[in-house]
Amino acid sequence: MNRMIAALMAVFAGLFLAQVLNMDSAVAQQREQARELERIVVVAPRIVREESPLRRVITVEKDATVDFSDLDIRQTMHFMQLEQRIQSAASQICEDLQEQFPRGRPAKATCIERAVADAMDEVRSILHQLTQR
Repeated sequence: MNRMIAALMAVFAGLFLAQVLNMDSAVAQQREQARELERIVVVAPRIVREESPLRRVITVEKDATVDFSDLDIRQTMHFMQLEQRIQSAASQICEDLQEQFPRGRPAKATCIERAVADAMDEVRSILHQLTQR
């Protein structure tokens, strides 16, 4: 009888431990997903014609990651701060691309506008996910 109780206790302990390990894994996964919702990648493309005899048209890109883990983008002021960070990152990477490829397109202002618009679309998607919780 004591062996049967000990065996049952061992089974329950094993099941409990498995449940705890699954919970730890789920918590880790949720934390990683939350971290993904705290960064946005700003991407700026530039179309360039090669200087080679073939003069192929290629697209080059530069990107920057903007962290906003210190902001609650559900608050209007924080949302606006993130937009400003994205604007600043877009300005920098578009300026870098223009310096590296002066004959490329689009113009710097258009590059910034597109990079910000694309990043803000992603921010709105993240905001939607946050408000659905």
